[in-house]
Amino acid sequence: MVGKLIMEAAAKNLTPVTLERTAWGKYTNCGQTCIAPDYILCEPGMQDRIIEEIKKAIKEFYTDSPKTCTDYGRIINQRHFKRIMNMLEDSTIAVGGENDEANCYIAPTVLRDVKPEAKVMQEEIFGPLLPIITVSGVDEAIKFINKGEKPLALYVFSSDNKVIDRIRDETSSGGFVANDCLIHYSISSLPFGGVGNSGMGCYHGKYSFDQLSHLRGCLIKKLNMEGVNNVRYPPHTPKKLSWVRFILLKSSGLGWMGRMVMLAMLVVVAAVALQCTAQWCYQRQFCDDTCKDPSRWETEFPRCGGLHQSPINIVTRNVHVNDNLPPLVFIGYTDIINITVENKGHSAHFALPPLVRLTGGALPGYYRAAQFHFHWGGNGRPGSEHTIDGERFPMELHIVHIKEPYNSLAEAQHDMAGIALLAFLFEETTDDHPHLDTVIAALGLVQNNGSTTVIPNFHLSDIIPPASDLHHYYRYVGSMTTPGCEHAVAWTVFHRTLPISSRQLGAIVKQCRFWTGLPMTDIYRPTQPLDGRIVYRTNSGTVQRRVLHMWIRIFLAVLFTLALTH
Repeated sequence: MVGKLIMEAAAKNLTPVTLERTAWGKYTNCGQTCIAPDYILCEPGMQDRIIEEIKKAIKEFYTDSPKTCTDYGRIINQRHFKRIMNMLEDSTIAVGGENDEANCYIAPTVLRDVKPEAKVMQEEIFGPLLPIITVSGVDEAIKFINKGEKPLALYVFSSDNKVIDRIRDETSSGGFVANDCLIHYSISSLPFGGVGNSGMGCYHGKYSFDQLSHLRGCLIKKLNMEGVNNVRYPPHTPKKLSWVRFILLKSSGLGWMGRMVMLAMLVVVAAVALQCTAQWCYQRQFCDDTCKDPSRWETEFPRCGGLHQSPINIVTRNVHVNDNLPPLVFIGYTDIINITVENKGHSAHFALPPLVRLTGGALPGYYRAAQFHFHWGGNGRPGSEHTIDGERFPMELHIVHIKEPYNSLAEAQHDMAGIALLAFLFEETTDDHPHLDTVIAALGLVQNNGSTTVIPNFHLSDIIPPASDLHHYYRYVGSMTTPGCEHAVAWTVFHRTLPISSRQLGAIVKQCRFWTGLPMTDIYRPTQPLDGRIVYRTNSGTVQRRVLHMWIRIFLAVLFTLALTH
């Protein structure tokens, strides 16, 4: 049988709409569709009303004379006409039955009190005959369906979701529709197909591609975790065999529940190991020997093992004074902005809008701010990335800028001066930083990897000194301090430090967690070799002289203007 229709016993479900949908589903194209209902299952007390309502629907759809109605079709040919008419021999006609062999016409027909052994029930009808079989209830209906071949479509009419769910769960069919007929075929996002004798496979949309495609299994492993693999290689020592027996639970004596717990533990261990191989770590984030801590970043990110890496230890006695390093020009730093904060799994990034820009300082052009972030230690340990004469500071702020018109670090790294990075070192003081608590509060809202929040009405200038206090700085060429360690970074490390109290420092290191779930502490890369690079610093005396000369010129211009006016 192709389509089967069940009507629940409750009289409230037998609305005219219910039977209209049934009649439409059965008599569309004169019943010659593969998903038309082949028969109705209902309780005996419902049969008369079903017949009456279907009769009304037929009249509404096809008038009193379906034969002359242009909306009612014909049987495809006379051979098929004779096959359908032969099915009527041992059944009682309740509605319709009129026919005209010459015109291949069979009226919309309803058969009542049909027995399971009747001719009309022995094969797919594929025509306008609708048998009604009475059953004692849902239980018998389910048994009747499961006893025969699996249908291509199963239709259930009921307002009780429990009845719908039960019939769906306790039967098998190619498709299942509640309270309608045929329409599932028109929904491309639903798979369409049969099961068992009603067909194989499913089609529609993506399911058609899947059906006509070969699903190829692919496993791509990395060339690491060899310590885990060694257990499978010869020689098969007693120790290796013991491990295998343990894993296979041959000699553990665990019950079913114990086996499930052990299996879950092994899955978790494997998942953590796989995640570690795909991630990089800081020292305190280290999860096992497969995790890439800073000393082994280069195995996964080759650039991290190249020359001219950052951070560095700045040895002040070896620094070269450069009289041609002018002050930096900060654009948009005092503007009111909204910034999005996100836990990236290794640190928290504070995204900056494009209106925040940087120029001056001998930089070749304008640079657009991308984000800022912090590096800190933990439990009283210092955590700056750069050190001065070997001294590590409690914390370090980085503000990352990308040269215009580049849009990403990946684009900018191909320019020898594509990235400008400002570094501010923090020094522990007795007084709080006046604006750092806003940052600490935001970090508390992004404790877990991937979580975000927004800081409204933020001034970037609130957390750094005024521009007039930032004329003295160190300059060198290096790299980003996280994988992939992009080169072409013009580093500016300011001599002026930022204040942070012990209370604020203790609070900031407790806010976030790594992607591994461990507390986010000691998030800094160790200092890297200088590799012959020169670190420059501004000449503070030169800067002061330039400022003095500027004021002298302004003063002389004012005097000259006054003299002309008199």
